[in-house]
Amino acid sequence: MKFTLRSGSKTGYCTETVTMASTLPSAASKSLQLVTFDITGTLLQFRRSIAEQYAVIGAKFGVHAEHSDISTGFKQQWRRQCTEHPNFGAKTGLPWKSWWVDVAKSTFLHAPSLRFEDEEVMKDMKKREAKLETLAQHLIDVYSTSECWHVTEGAEEVLEKLQKEGLVLGVVSNFDSRLDGLLSVMGLKEFFSFIVTSYEVGVEKPDVMIFEEALKRAAKVLGNGHPVDPKHACHVGDTPSSDYVGAVLAGWNAAIIHSCPDKIGKSCKDVDPRHVISSLKELEVYLLSGRQNRATSSNS
Repeated sequence: MKFTLRSGSKTGYCTETVTMASTLPSAASKSLQLVTFDITGTLLQFRRSIAEQYAVIGAKFGVHAEHSDISTGFKQQWRRQCTEHPNFGAKTGLPWKSWWVDVAKSTFLHAPSLRFEDEEVMKDMKKREAKLETLAQHLIDVYSTSECWHVTEGAEEVLEKLQKEGLVLGVVSNFDSRLDGLLSVMGLKEFFSFIVTSYEVGVEKPDVMIFEEALKRAAKVLGNGHPVDPKHACHVGDTPSSDYVGAVLAGWNAAIIHSCPDKIGKSCKDVDPRHVISSLKELEVYLLSGRQNRATSSNS
């Protein structure tokens, strides 16, 4: 199966209304055993943009730069690190903390508007480096807390409902080693039987290996000695190129959450529009309608 992806924005206003089936195919819903979730942009959202958060924390350390410079710099440094040291450094042996320290320091260092409140720091390169090192370490810490994240509206409710349905719930996320602790802090870890991160497994979505690892974890949870069939699994995320494409290539069902579903159809032609929903609130209906229809029939 070949996927061709086109560039497209994840933000903006909907200009068209598209009528779509908002349910998983009945057969898939009835046989569903496993549901996994992406984290960033799916179950957790940033409280502020990266540029705003960096600027707020920077100011606490006497480090200032224009938001636009931080935004541009972060994107550039992120792309550079992902190219030179993929998967938060896991591919090249660079520790993930060092990966992030370099991104944060370089983001500020390459900002044309960078300035330091302390004139002595401004004049001395070693002092600037030391100041930015401390700032970067602090950013790593705060991005492990609710200071930078909030739970997506409706997440707890849908996770609780899926859990009560007897489904195995897991996480499959391109993330570093902070994710386990972050989910605990945010009150979501209790819903999941396992957490699979790209840093831990050594491959990132859309690589099918990360989805295969999730099937192995789910089989251990079920404890019946049988591997979970990919057709009985569904992955939920917000990024077509990694979440949808990766899951489908691995033989899974997949759902994409996007506030403007029509935009997905335009930017990623290989995403079936019937598998795009606008919010987590719709996910329960999408995943469970076939099971509920089965229960209604059996009670008739």
